[in-house]
Amino acid sequence: MWGLDARIALALSCVSLLLYGWLMLLWKSHHVFAQDNIVFDADPPSRLSQLAHGWGDHTLAHPILPYIFSVPFRIIAAVFLKVHLTDNPVQLREGMAVWVAPVCSAIKVGIAYATGQMIGASRRGSLGLALLAGFSLAPAVFGSVPEHHALSALVLTATFGWATAVRFGLIRDRYAVWFVLAFLATGLTVTNVVVVLIIYLASRLSGGHEWRRALAAAALLGILSTATAIGLSIAGARVLKEPAPMETTATLANSYTRHPNVERGVRYAAALATSLIGPYPATMPNESALTPRAKSANQLNVQFSYDILPVTAWTWTRIALILGVAGFGAWHGWRGDVRFRGLVVAALLVLAYNGVFHSLWGTEWLLYSIHWHSALLLLLAGWLVGSSKSNGSILLMLGIISAADAALVIREMLVALERVAR
Repeated sequence: MWGLDARIALALSCVSLLLYGWLMLLWKSHHVFAQDNIVFDADPPSRLSQLAHGWGDHTLAHPILPYIFSVPFRIIAAVFLKVHLTDNPVQLREGMAVWVAPVCSAIKVGIAYATGQMIGASRRGSLGLALLAGFSLAPAVFGSVPEHHALSALVLTATFGWATAVRFGLIRDRYAVWFVLAFLATGLTVTNVVVVLIIYLASRLSGGHEWRRALAAAALLGILSTATAIGLSIAGARVLKEPAPMETTATLANSYTRHPNVERGVRYAAALATSLIGPYPATMPNESALTPRAKSANQLNVQFSYDILPVTAWTWTRIALILGVAGFGAWHGWRGDVRFRGLVVAALLVLAYNGVFHSLWGTEWLLYSIHWHSALLLLLAGWLVGSSKSNGSILLMLGIISAADAALVIREMLVALERVAR
């Protein structure tokens, strides 16, 4: 029956690509990609430039982002120019680059469905997991924006998917695959190397590997992936004659320094719920378009934020509901299949790591939520481990509610942009 499920996963990815592409064109028609800090403090213009040309803000926070797509896009554009299929290679590269996020997001939906099938879920349960992976609030918003979020989300979802396939004995464990996943995760967002190492260690240890050897292999994996990603970044900077990444990285890190406190811990708990189901975001003046000189270069003077939303009784209710559902999923998965226990531990550790890390760095919770979204999904997938059809139906209903909420939030954002444009 896997042949049918593979076709379903492919069909889901194709339909998702159409939806993400349509949303991308909507964002683009509202000039969201024309300036920084429009969608939850994202920087689509600089990231679009990086994806298309290899230029833009060059820091070690995203070491290989300027090169991973720009190099093949340059080659394609050069070929098209050579055979007279285009007379504007720059425009062609940017035209291809805006589709990177929709394509990556669409692939992730298929992987999420396949992950559900790996753990023996019903098709409706796997469909619910796919909806949560692709169309709950965080992935729905960032899945069509030319940024690093959609790419990181794909890699982290694929990492959990690979770990699931290994633990359930569906594929042979290969160190080379772990290295590729760690390299991509590190190269797209350097701190995500810790996430991959957590998943790797939990998978190996729960599979019965000796802990000293597993720890040594994880250390080697982290060193190799980080050194490779940063080494390519520095080499690329010299080839393209870009600014040295070390200096700009130090400046960026200093600007994000924060002290942990209880309020930020509460906001992280709220962010876990908001990444699945969130209220309408607050609007605030866009700092990049406040001065007369900036207004000439920026077409919008409003941005959206979840960071400044008050923590109300509804927020606490939503936190309790979402975390309760995720907690029950973890409990059900832990009891349902011994092979799933290591994945539960990995997901919980990833959530804890992100909570500690983002209590020190970063202000826009929804902006970074894609880094822990895949772990939250895995806990929800625990509902499907050896589950009855009723559990699959519950997860499908949660996926439908999350997708509907995201559609309403995005619609309100588009209405606000239209209002500002008038």
